[in-house]
Amino acid sequence: MFDKIRQFVTSSAFARGGLSFLIATLVVNLSNFVFHMVISRLLGPSDYGELGTLLNLMVIFTVPLGALQAAITHAEASRRQANKPG
Repeated sequence: MFDKIRQFVTSSAFARGGLSFLIATLVVNLSNFVFHMVISRLLGPSDYGELGTLLNLMVIFTVPLGALQAAITHAEASRRQANKPG
C-alpha cells in the first residue's frame, strides 16, 4: 500500500509542481471559507446578501476570462513547441 502511495507522490504530475499546486489550492479554499464565515457574522444577512451578489458578478466575469487565459496559454505553448529546434 505504501509503495503505491510513494509511487503516486513521486509520479511525474507531482514532480512537475502538482503537489505545490494542490497545497496552494487548499490554502486558497480554506482562506475563502474563513473569509465568508467572518464576513457573514460581521455584516448580517441583508448586507451579506448584497456582498454575495457582487461576488457572484465577479465569478461571472472571472470564469470566461480564465478560459480565455487558458486558451491563449495553450496556443502560445503549442506555437513555442512547433518552433522549438530539434
